[in-house]
Amino acid sequence: MIGGVTIGEEGSNAKGSYTDRGGNVLEKTFGGKALVNGKTPECYDHWPLLDNPWMHQERNGNLVITDGRATRTYDLTNWKITDSGVSATSK
Repeated sequence: MIGGVTIGEEGSNAKGSYTDRGGNVLEKTFGGKALVNGKTPECYDHWPLLDNPWMHQERNGNLVITDGRATRTYDLTNWKITDSGVSATSK
């Protein structure tokens, strides 16, 4: 199936799969393995939780949001918000 979702069971566990338009298949069994095209994917432990041109967050790190001029940092451990690159008159 191309571009579809399948939901079923593997033993007593729920299982789902997704096939994209390129034919790549993502499979996940609840309480079991995740597979990409039938293979175990690489370890993502060292990848950031979020990373794009506007937002970045390492695992257990601060959430940083920017528009390219101003930056707001959310320190979720200490419940603190810090702004930089913003003048007092532009707030």
